[in-house]
Amino acid sequence: MLTKNVISLLLLLMGAVMVPSHLFASEQWRNVYHSENAQSAKVEQSALFSYKPNELSEWLSSSDLKEHVTYLKKQGLWGKKIWLTELNGKLINGVNHYRIKYSNVPLKHSFGWYWYYGITKIRFTEINKEKSNKGFELIHHNVFRDIKGEEIHQAIWHKVNIK
Repeated sequence: MLTKNVISLLLLLMGAVMVPSHLFASEQWRNVYHSENAQSAKVEQSALFSYKPNELSEWLSSSDLKEHVTYLKKQGLWGKKIWLTELNGKLINGVNHYRIKYSNVPLKHSFGWYWYYGITKIRFTEINKEKSNKGFELIHHNVFRDIKGEEIHQAIWHKVNIK
């Protein structure tokens, strides 16, 4: 039986992301509806589903962000060909929203990365210490205040040439 550390290492080597599942809402992906009249309504996927490296996405709810990442995984991009380089959050109409930027992973190098969003200051401090001790570099950190006035942290750590 594989230990938690071995599983974590395998996921890391595969470029897996570690996001606590409780941060994802269970809402269905929203579609953008275009219609010239009610009888010829056409449903088209949002532009969020296009691959735009090195550009910030639009602001997404937590559930929309999850769906966007799921789409990128299904396309074989997430964690294999791209990784996050920026992750921002802000409060919009009383709801936490996020936007991301990603780029191509380093070619011909082993790499690993982690990202977290919607975490407390205490949790960020714990994770940052843990990742730093394992040789990961904090490449992006963002903070905003939620509707309760509490600090909400987002962060990304990268490591290249893992031994």
